[in-house]
Amino acid sequence: MKTANISVTVVVMLGLLILASASHAQERLKKIRITYPTESIAVLPLFAAVKWKTFEENDLLAEIIQARSQVANAALASGEIGYFAGVGPASVSATLRGLQSRAVWFASDEIVYLLLARPEFANIRDLRNKKIGLTGLGGTSHVALQIAMESMGENPKNFIYLSITAAQTMAALETGVIDAALLSPPYDFYAKKKGFREVLNAGSYARMPFGGLTVMIATMRSRSDELKKSHSRFTNSQTRNDQVERKNGGAGLQLS
Repeated sequence: MKTANISVTVVVMLGLLILASASHAQERLKKIRITYPTESIAVLPLFAAVKWKTFEENDLLAEIIQARSQVANAALASGEIGYFAGVGPASVSATLRGLQSRAVWFASDEIVYLLLARPEFANIRDLRNKKIGLTGLGGTSHVALQIAMESMGENPKNFIYLSITAAQTMAALETGVIDAALLSPPYDFYAKKKGFREVLNAGSYARMPFGGLTVMIATMRSRSDELKKSHSRFTNSQTRNDQVERKNGGAGLQLS
């Protein structure tokens, strides 16, 4: 009986030591808050950093929050969040309007957006006065689509735009809530598998920053060490995912 009691005591003590160690580890991590606009390849470095726990390797505990660019800009200005995982027309416009923010890094200068339509629409002309789903009105996808349309000789005002999340796109296309959607990987791949037709490659006509990291100037000045660590987690995770893709024949981290 004494042996059994001793064993139980040892197990309890070990459990308490493990909990205390985990609590201490959590306490030493600096908490940061990062927002992202939508699930797409543009925020892959962020998701990779979270999945591979590279923030923790640099003593950071990242809280990830999804928010539209306009909401994220307001949260940046108020100090509710420290970082926005994106660089695009909305964040640039906010800076030009006076928001004291700066883009400190962007993932690519080549955007990846395809306009996919229901099978009954053969080309961009067929979509005039039809509903097109976008992940953010006024954001990168919207501006890129307008540039591509104008390059094709189309007036962007001849189309109807609806804001919709990437996760809702498939159901909206299948039910006819929207007639087409501008998608980036991996959602464009899923849409093609379901039989939706590519009618425009916006990336062929528009060139602008795709993904990245935006912060307030105050953060750059007062939390420079934290910023360097956060920035390195993005870049290192992107490099690591690129290496995984090359090793696996193009298959890197999956968004869903």
